[in-house]
Amino acid sequence: MRSRGTHDGGLPTDLLFLAPGDVRKARVEPISWMRTCEAFAARGLHVTLVTLRARYPDAVTREEIWDHFSVPPSFRIRMLPTPLRRDSSTRAFRFWGGLASAALAIAVLLSRLALRRPLLVVYARSPIMLTPFSLLRRFLPRGRQPRLVYETHTLPPPRTWRILRGTDLLVVNSRKLETDLVTRVGIRPERILHAPLPAFAPVRPRPKAEARAEVGLPGAIPIACYSGKMLEGQSKFLLEVARLTRARVDGFQMVLVGGNPDILPLLRARVVEDGLEDTVILAGFVEPAKVGAYQSAADVLVFHMDSDLPHFPYCTPAKGFDYQAAGRPIVARDIPLFDEVFGADGERAIRVSTATPEAFSEAIQNALVMEGGYRAMTERAMSWIAGRTWQARADAVVDAITKQT
Repeated sequence: MRSRGTHDGGLPTDLLFLAPGDVRKARVEPISWMRTCEAFAARGLHVTLVTLRARYPDAVTREEIWDHFSVPPSFRIRMLPTPLRRDSSTRAFRFWGGLASAALAIAVLLSRLALRRPLLVVYARSPIMLTPFSLLRRFLPRGRQPRLVYETHTLPPPRTWRILRGTDLLVVNSRKLETDLVTRVGIRPERILHAPLPAFAPVRPRPKAEARAEVGLPGAIPIACYSGKMLEGQSKFLLEVARLTRARVDGFQMVLVGGNPDILPLLRARVVEDGLEDTVILAGFVEPAKVGAYQSAADVLVFHMDSDLPHFPYCTPAKGFDYQAAGRPIVARDIPLFDEVFGADGERAIRVSTATPEAFSEAIQNALVMEGGYRAMTERAMSWIAGRTWQARADAVVDAITKQT
């Protein structure tokens, strides 16, 4: 039996996960960081999640992190001090992230070289934070160089391609991205691992009445739910969908789960302005471990995103996977990678080909009327997502690195 921290094939036993932000922000992106680290730790690696310490008015405390994400404390969290704030620019995050990572790389690599500690995997979600490790490892003896892994969910800008070409493994979430990294960036196919994403939140289907009682929603009315990021344009779109659907479906309500301290006051004001106080329920930010209750309380789950977002061509949305685990009919915008996320139209979700509030409202109405008729679709979705786990994904990464040692 293999003991914790040892691996077959000479694989390094320690892993540094470089997160491109503050895990205490505790929203969508950090869920995948925590799940990935949990899975690597379960595999036997000694894992340290390295996160930038920034000032967020709604940040969770360090002690609350584990319960917040419903993740056991099976790995270490190391916070790098920075002067960053929630409203700091992207450029500032890159600068301070790169600077903090450079100091970390010097300290870690020199320490490991001097003490002859086991080899290291550096797993990064930011090319800027990976750069110092990439530059410094060339000065280490060949047998002491860390393995560099970079995970990306969209095609990085050309200025980072040199770093990408210098990694040992690229982990991607879609076939389109895998293809584009080969044809546009020149990465050899054997150095790319297609590792699709599982459900982010710990979602499990629950009886609707039980879930509604838990979150305080009415028991006998038709409810649609959207959970996820609340951007201004997206919020306006969803409110218009709610207004139109109210005219189509008696007693209809839409629950919006999510939102940061900037968008929520604007959203509340817009609900009042549009006269939607009796139609739209703003749940606000809900910790990941409890979002599933709202999804189980719904009759229909709604997915929409704006096409002008930079990652739209490669989007494989976290909520799309969580929704499929929830066992409710899904009404989803036709995104470029729809088939990768939801399958063909009607296979695991209802595709809305025309991204207008009218088309979404009509699709929601049809889903509410035919809710029972979508049982086969929801069962296919639950079965499909159950086969995709963070542990299997981590195992695939470890196996890919092992083959290169």
